[in-house]
Amino acid sequence: MVQRHLIRLLSSTALASGLSCSAQACPTFHTLTNGTTADASQVMDNFNVILQCPNFTGNVGIGISIPSYTLDIGGSAQVRGPAGTNPAKLFLNPSGAGYVSEIRSEASGDQTLKFIHNGNSALAINSSGNVGIGTATPSRKLEVNGEVKFGGSDWGNLYGYTNAGVLAYAMAASTGNTFFNGGGNFGIGTTTPSYALHVSGTAYATGAAGALSDIRHKKDIASLKDGALDFIMKLRPVSFKWKNPKDDGMKGNQIGFIAQEVEKILPTIVLTQNNEERTKGLKYNELIPVITKALQELEALNEQQGRGIAALKAENASLREEFSARISRLERKALTRANYADATR
Repeated sequence: MVQRHLIRLLSSTALASGLSCSAQACPTFHTLTNGTTADASQVMDNFNVILQCPNFTGNVGIGISIPSYTLDIGGSAQVRGPAGTNPAKLFLNPSGAGYVSEIRSEASGDQTLKFIHNGNSALAINSSGNVGIGTATPSRKLEVNGEVKFGGSDWGNLYGYTNAGVLAYAMAASTGNTFFNGGGNFGIGTTTPSYALHVSGTAYATGAAGALSDIRHKKDIASLKDGALDFIMKLRPVSFKWKNPKDDGMKGNQIGFIAQEVEKILPTIVLTQNNEERTKGLKYNELIPVITKALQELEALNEQQGRGIAALKAENASLREEFSARISRLERKALTRANYADATR
């Protein structure tokens, strides 16, 4: 005898028989209810109905009295793979969809649980707890092969790509882009950053922007040679407009220098990007020491000229005193002669 409610088959169209099938192909169906017992032949008849009736359209309930679906299980279910190291598989084949989805639990290797959609690995979880999206062999807690999109009114993507053979990562948003390449360069507004931080546009800071200047990090230190004033005098300050401004800070009239002109005078402060156009830029901060040196030279010239002027003033004062003394002597001689002439008349 078989215990109660081992299996109950109900038809969606005929509750009394629980089946809808052709009479000549289907064995007798027995309705099994809770609280009653059934012998083995009744249970086997019901299983044979499922196996032999080609037009079966009923719902199968296991552990549930009124199944609502073709297979309705009230409790836990286990899908086992064939003997050996074969995976356990569950296939989903939507009618007319043209593809088959699969849930697979591997029995060998890293025993990965895989969700396969239309032949492609959509999601994988291995025995180490690593989760892979778009990859069947995740090596990190979360590994995504492809773009990641963050929803919202301002959407964004996070994705990896290859740039000139170098693996790079990017965060692209509806309002701007940032990129990090495999060489350690971070770009804002550019997909090909050439420097540790490469900004295509205007950079703004509410606090101070500092640069490393510790003597413990420097070597071959030497004072700048004289001639900085000559360099500064050769520079041509210009006003200009950018052809393709990236933001408001680049719009309108700008002031600065032309890198190609500066390169002929101070080549050490010119940067050349490693791109196809060999775009040039300026290290404006390195103009500060040159300008400082030029001011020192100008001050030295002023002091030298000041000393020269002071010497000229002193010499002029001495000459004036000497001239005044001579005039006085001449005047006394002239007076003496005049007095003598009056006395001899």
